[in-house]
Amino acid sequence: MKGISFVSKKIGVSTSTIRRWDREGLIPFEVGRDSYNRRVFSDDQIQVLIHIRDMMARKMRGAFRMETNNTSPDCCDNKSNQTWR
Repeated sequence: MKGISFVSKKIGVSTSTIRRWDREGLIPFEVGRDSYNRRVFSDDQIQVLIHIRDMMARKMRGAFRMETNNTSPDCCDNKSNQTWR
C-alpha cells in the first residue's frame, strides 16, 4: 500500500486533487486508511487513479476547445445586444 504523497507524485497530480476526487465520489472504490487514518492505495487502485486523471484531462481539453472555438451561448458573446447592469 502506498501513501497519498507517493501516489500524487507517481501520477502527476496534487494530493489535494486526489482528496477532492475522493470527497466528490469520483474514486469508485473505498479508499483505505492506515493506522494514522491517512489514505493508502494499492497498485491496482493507482491504475484507476491514472485512468481518472486521464479522463479529467480529456474533459478539460474539451472544455478549452469549446471556449476557443467561440461556442459560448448567445447571452455571453460580445455581439449580444443585451445591456448588463
